[in-house]
Amino acid sequence: MMTKYYLINGEKTKSTQAKISVDDYGLMRGYGIFETIKFKNKKALKLNHHMDRLFNSILFIRINPKKIIRKNIISDINQVIKINDLKDGLIKIIITKGLVEDKDQKELNPNIYITINKLYPIPENSVKVTFYKESKYPILRFNPAIKSINYLGNMMAIEDANKEGAFEVVFYNNDNAITECAMRNIFFIKDNKLITPALDLGILPGTTRKIISKLARDINLEYSEEEILIDRVGSMDEAFICSSVVGVLPCYWDGWKSDYKITKKLQFLLEESLQK
Repeated sequence: MMTKYYLINGEKTKSTQAKISVDDYGLMRGYGIFETIKFKNKKALKLNHHMDRLFNSILFIRINPKKIIRKNIISDINQVIKINDLKDGLIKIIITKGLVEDKDQKELNPNIYITINKLYPIPENSVKVTFYKESKYPILRFNPAIKSINYLGNMMAIEDANKEGAFEVVFYNNDNAITECAMRNIFFIKDNKLITPALDLGILPGTTRKIISKLARDINLEYSEEEILIDRVGSMDEAFICSSVVGVLPCYWDGWKSDYKITKKLQFLLEESLQK
């Protein structure tokens, strides 16, 4: 087994020796947020985009921003990449509300965990998705959305989807409107229009999603955030899921297929933009 090193509150520790207190509100109450960052050739990709979202989440869950310094987080991320042997992989930052160290303490001290892992295999071809009604799972929706560490409903849905041979879940709400995937964002293409659900549904503003919206306009592809009802998906020309880890990944579902002509172009443009 490869030896890995993490940083916990700025302190270097072997992954096999890393610990979290059972009194940490992240463990006891699910009170925390996270961010996953891909790195290639020892360089974190779109780091500032991820930091912007991370610090928006920190403010949302009422962690004192004075206790968490942006430049220190960035330095720690680069340090974790440097001290480990992985050339490519994933960095995960988890920030919890912290723990009460004495009964007179008025404010919790947040805990910062920075871990590293290998990049899991990314499929080379299109992947199967399945559509689930999100009311069947304990899905948490925030507006504005944040990357809460409470992913119970998402993980339960992914487990069910995997049993069906699907790579990802696409949720739809009680109004039969598509929201997002369990782990990623979803896009559809109809004619010369790129369509994705609107953020006011409680959808996470993905960092890759934002980049794709700009790339679409660069190739004169109309971009629209709108309501997409479940009964419309069969009429779409193309579909793909996206995240900072998988990039742009063409998807399909039972009874539907595509040539992914525009999707492949966006896939190439995204990879190209990440090298800059």
